[in-house]
Amino acid sequence: FFHAKGPYQERLRQLDVSGNASLGGQMPDSLTALSLNVFHYNGTALCAPPIPGFTSWLAGIDDLQESGNTCGRAYLPFAPR
Repeated sequence: FFHAKGPYQERLRQLDVSGNASLGGQMPDSLTALSLNVFHYNGTALCAPPIPGFTSWLAGIDDLQESGNTCGRAYLPFAPR
């Protein structure tokens, strides 16, 4: 995907990556630094990380079109010593 850092970070209000079926994976936490009014990622294989800060950030976007994918949680197996 991309990292939401750079000279235009403060001015970016709309992001539309919809319809890119080959675009996939977990979206980076750094996206929450953007103050988006519009975010469309439907028609992609992108997934939202299942963390409260990210989901509340998504909930605050006025015009949101999601892929419907939620990334699974990764657990390390318990290994006795």
